[in-house]
Amino acid sequence: MACHPNNSNLSLYSGTYYRSLPLNPAHAPYIAEYLEQLYQSIQYALRDYAKVLAFRLDLHLPPGIIRSEGELISRFIESFDAKVQHNRKKARQQNSSANLTKVRQVWAKENANACRSHFHLVILLNYSAFSTLGYFELGRDNLFNKLVEAWSSALQVCIEDAAGLVHIPVNPVYCLERDSPSSSAAFFTRASS
Repeated sequence: MACHPNNSNLSLYSGTYYRSLPLNPAHAPYIAEYLEQLYQSIQYALRDYAKVLAFRLDLHLPPGIIRSEGELISRFIESFDAKVQHNRKKARQQNSSANLTKVRQVWAKENANACRSHFHLVILLNYSAFSTLGYFELGRDNLFNKLVEAWSSALQVCIEDAAGLVHIPVNPVYCLERDSPSSSAAFFTRASS
């Protein structure tokens, strides 16, 4: 495998399959280390849960942001995880058998151009705890709003400003099933694009 031209720690991968999972050749070459992280995260999630809610999103940076990208994404993940765990704690108070979930995530930064950098993320949750993102409308108690609130917190901007920076792409949500390899294959293709 060839090294990435801008980072010798990363390897380029141009195959049409990765660990027997299909890739979209239109998006090649891929970064092998990112594919492996995505593969392992899916495997760990399916080891923990028979069904997994898997979804894609993009987090855009507003112009003039001066915080480090690593700090921003870490703050987002920490905030989103806290919101999910708080939701599960409240659910358990109402129903002692409510399902818990770990928040698994994979992210990569895309530098499309100097002023429109953004992060691509995949998030994996227990499907028995969350099965949908909910309506893409501010003010609702759903996963979409938890994403917007977490990005707002990371950026230290108001929720209305952050809402325009959280992008849910076409065909973002998948239900992965431990006993259905085709569900993982379809999502792996989508997430690696």
